[in-house]
Amino acid sequence: MTKYKNYIYQSVLAPYIQGLISEKRSHGFIYNVQVYQLKRFDGYWCRQGYTETCISAEMLHEWLCCLPGEGKSSHSGRITDVKSLTIYMNTLGIRCYVPLLCIGKDHPIVHILN
Repeated sequence: MTKYKNYIYQSVLAPYIQGLISEKRSHGFIYNVQVYQLKRFDGYWCRQGYTETCISAEMLHEWLCCLPGEGKSSHSGRITDVKSLTIYMNTLGIRCYVPLLCIGKDHPIVHILN
């Protein structure tokens, strides 16, 4: 049996984050890594002092920046999880900016020996 990770969300986005998670899990997705990233985003939203439920490009600007030492895969994952949240909120009628930033993935360097 799969153990779901759950966090307590404290920003004004909490009901929407929980709704997205419930919807994803109802479709059979485990969604544990994404839950952690959404918890981090919830903390970011609180630290910034945002009280609005709509998400604008300006509000996401700092979140979309690559963190020091962060790889492409992690950076892309953070953006994708927030993108899922904004799409979900748009379907509920809450106008949100959907980030279109595409980072790509880390690719290992292949060495071919002679």
